[in-house]
Amino acid sequence: MGSPMLWHLGAEYDCIATALRSGRGFADPFYVQSGPTAWMPPVMPCILASFYWLCGDDRNGVIVLFTCLQGLSISLTIAMVLSEAQRIGRYWFGIVIVAIGISVNYDSLFQITHDHGILLGVVAAIYFLLVKAQHQATRSTAVVQGFCGGFAALCSPICGLVWASGLSMFQWKRLRWVMIAGATSVLVISPWMIRNRLALGRWVPIKSAGKFEVYFSMVVDDDGIVDMNSFQQHPWLVDNDTRALYAKLGESAFIDHFDPQIREKVMQEPMDCVSRIANRFLSATILWQPLLVDQHSEWFIVIRSVVFAFPFYGLLVVLFKSKDRRCMRESVAAHIYIAGLLPYIAITYYERHGIPLIGIKMLLVLYGFETFLGSRSEPVDRDGGGQEAVGLESQQLLNQVDGFRIDNST
Repeated sequence: MGSPMLWHLGAEYDCIATALRSGRGFADPFYVQSGPTAWMPPVMPCILASFYWLCGDDRNGVIVLFTCLQGLSISLTIAMVLSEAQRIGRYWFGIVIVAIGISVNYDSLFQITHDHGILLGVVAAIYFLLVKAQHQATRSTAVVQGFCGGFAALCSPICGLVWASGLSMFQWKRLRWVMIAGATSVLVISPWMIRNRLALGRWVPIKSAGKFEVYFSMVVDDDGIVDMNSFQQHPWLVDNDTRALYAKLGESAFIDHFDPQIREKVMQEPMDCVSRIANRFLSATILWQPLLVDQHSEWFIVIRSVVFAFPFYGLLVVLFKSKDRRCMRESVAAHIYIAGLLPYIAITYYERHGIPLIGIKMLLVLYGFETFLGSRSEPVDRDGGGQEAVGLESQQLLNQVDGFRIDNST
């Protein structure tokens, strides 16, 4: 196990929060006063800034509050998995999956404070929203969906993409309802986009660091999977030439500065770019690659590497099930896993990027093993109808009995 990094508070997120609290606005992601930024999504810096205000700028107090928030997200994730395990009649098996999942991810969940402290809860909420969308048909529920989806996007553009693509995929037959939800989400993120246009002189949907992350994984890193060696050239970690360049050029010019190097890499070494994407795919799905290998014992690395691949195998089981055997919840979990990882596989990836999906990964393991364990002695509602479905079946049975009695009396 590594040493605790509870002081981390999301790196650039904390720098921006400090600038907000100091009255400089949403700015300065790398310690130096460099002006307005959209380097990170806005929700977490605003939360941290409010914590600084509540604690009178006491950093220890902020760490305590954010740790509590992170604990709440972890609790929501656990509750999501256990409630689903109970629904399909595998509660004790769900407890085992949660225990193993929390244990092997202990460092990431309890030893460092970062955006997964929020995103774990956001992903659980997206799962709930996409599952419940099939039972929602009113205009008000579409507005609620859109507001929640827009908020998810302001927490993380990947989360916004997961929600939007999932809603479009699973509810495409209800086009009007989806359009209302989509329009509402656009209204939610529009103030942030307008702010970025005015402050940076360019349209930035959620965050502006995307092109730099492409440069970092395609040009700076040696295999496309970011590690501590390449992080030495990151402008947040150390006071290096990259930070000086950012402060000199400003954010917009800094982002555009790397365009020629990215184009040259893609044009001259296309197969190397494909190889890097393949490396990220394996690292995100099957082959666990920790950011700091030296912090873990050999036995832990072996166990974690074996457990790490289980969600991907569970995904394959879910995808290869016939449509009449695959329930809505399994499809939603599979979608969130795929849509949540694909952008990182294409752009940049390291261990932290998979942490918000821990709950979904545990669900996929649950669904995969539930398929192999076979059917239960008593039928369990697979699509979430619950008591309504049971009540409907009971009423139909009673009607049949009443009809039989009438026929006999006649």
